[in-house]
Amino acid sequence: MRLLLSSVVLLMSLVISSTATVADVVGDSRQLLVVTVPTWNSTTGLLQRFDRERTADVWRKAGTPIAISIGRAGLAWGRGLHPVPQATEGGIKKEGDGRSPAGIFSLMNAFGYAAANTMTALKIPYEHCTESLRCVDDAASPDYNRIIPEPKGGAPWKSAELMKRDDDLYRLGVVVAHNQSPRVGGGGSCIFLHIWKEPGATTSGCTAMASGDIETIVRWLDAAKEPRLVQWTAGEAAGLDREWAVGLPK
Repeated sequence: MRLLLSSVVLLMSLVISSTATVADVVGDSRQLLVVTVPTWNSTTGLLQRFDRERTADVWRKAGTPIAISIGRAGLAWGRGLHPVPQATEGGIKKEGDGRSPAGIFSLMNAFGYAAANTMTALKIPYEHCTESLRCVDDAASPDYNRIIPEPKGGAPWKSAELMKRDDDLYRLGVVVAHNQSPRVGGGGSCIFLHIWKEPGATTSGCTAMASGDIETIVRWLDAAKEPRLVQWTAGEAAGLDREWAVGLPK
């Protein structure tokens, strides 16, 4: 009997913990970017913006759906604000797997090639991509999954991604808070919303779209509204919407 009672108490504590996690995921957010793709192996889908005035209000659609592309291998569960469902087709994202992270994530800051003093109208932090700025993807480095300038004396890591590229892909983008708290080596790095090379072109794990669409998103985002990125498949969406208490309109 004592063992049974202990099991019941443990189960109740897990339920309470799960409920608290759900509240933490979307409870204070008033802006959502919801990316939906058909299956775990799909590489294209749609992004819909949602907003609400107060956290007690229902979500409203903002604007029209935006065509997006994701990782060349589809989706896998990322490390974010969400609890990872147990029975699912999606594996766990790893460095170099070519998959975009599924789940719910905070958005950290915008970045781009324009000087910071020309982007002061934005309502989210903005970082200018200088020639030395890097996103470290060396899983063994203590700077893994950080965006920092390369030291003048040489890089202390084995690999990193240029943030000032020779093309327009990073001319404007947003950093997704994937695998940040804590940063797990090999758990996936440098996840962004950014401009695609061409319509439908896949990425290494980011979510890409037309330049005009990323500009709309960056100017719409407001850090005070605690924006979140939600990425899932059409098959999982209805169940996870209920499980995570997102409460999107039908």
